[in-house]
Amino acid sequence: MSSNLTSSAILSLRATDFFFQKGRGYFSARLPPATIWAIFKSMILDQNFLLVLIFGAIFISLILLVWLAWLEIRLKKLFRGRRAQDLQNVLADIQNELDNLAKKENETDSILKMMEPRLKRSVQHIGIVRFNPYADAGGDQSFTLALMDEDKNGFVISSLYGRESNRIFAKPIEGGQSRYQLSEEEKQAIEKAVKEA
Repeated sequence: MSSNLTSSAILSLRATDFFFQKGRGYFSARLPPATIWAIFKSMILDQNFLLVLIFGAIFISLILLVWLAWLEIRLKKLFRGRRAQDLQNVLADIQNELDNLAKKENETDSILKMMEPRLKRSVQHIGIVRFNPYADAGGDQSFTLALMDEDKNGFVISSLYGRESNRIFAKPIEGGQSRYQLSEEEKQAIEKAVKEA
């Protein structure tokens, strides 16, 4: 095909026939550069092409405006009403806040680690049983109180109330048992303390 094409002939030809081989979709080197340049100039001067170009530019401009508005909203949220001169100051403030938060978290972890063994030794099982060991004393004034930690170590206190005297006994407990002989009321208090924990 001759490189000396008239403009009317160029307008009547489809650009894809010159720029792409049919069914293959790659650039054809069969046309001389002058012909390709003439086709390109005719496309630019074509009114339809110019309309598409203008509408495409408007569409891209709208997308950019929406993106800029979204970015401005994000930056306002990031600044949080502060009057920082630049984003670097705001980011530095946020980093300082995060460092302080991490420091507080480490302090809290160390306090919890220190408190955990203390909590294990604190009283967590409590059981009390009231009873009347003597026939002459009414009102179940005597009692047995069992106090134990998480591992069921502690003690049991028994108070025997009578008209003329009051006796108090204490027995150690290890693992819910005592090496001393326990009364029925003391066993009941220990059992109650374990169940109601």
